[in-house]
This record gives sequence, structure tokens and C-alpha cells, in this order.
Amino acid sequence: MTKLGQKISTDFTADQVKQLIRNYHQSSGEIVSSQLLGKTAWLNGSAYQIISTEDLQAASNRLREN
Repeated sequence: MTKLGQKISTDFTADQVKQLIRNYHQSSGEIVSSQLLGKTAWLNGSAYQIISTEDLQAASNRLREN
């Protein structure tokens, strides 16, 4: 935590951070990632990604399952 210094802030105590590391370090090998691909749309000079309803629903279902 000392090395991070002023770059972060948290209300966790040092003991709570240590406990988080101990409890969740083992699960790091179980992380699954996926990506939603959309089509670019420009609105008022800003770019947005438009995702199909089917892809959004599939991603939402995967999140609920986990």
C-alpha cells in the first residue's frame, strides 16, 4: 500500500486488504472473460458501440449464471 501512496484511496484497513488477498488469490485462475462486439455509431460527435439485443441478453444470462 505504501508504494501506491496518494494514487489510490480506500476505507479498507490494512488487515482487511490482507484478508481480501488471502480469500480471493486462489480464485484468480478461475476468471473467464468475454467481449461484446458492436457497431460504431456517432452521436453528437461522440462514438458509441451499438450491441445487438441478442448479444446483450446472452451476456446478461452468463453473468446471472455465475
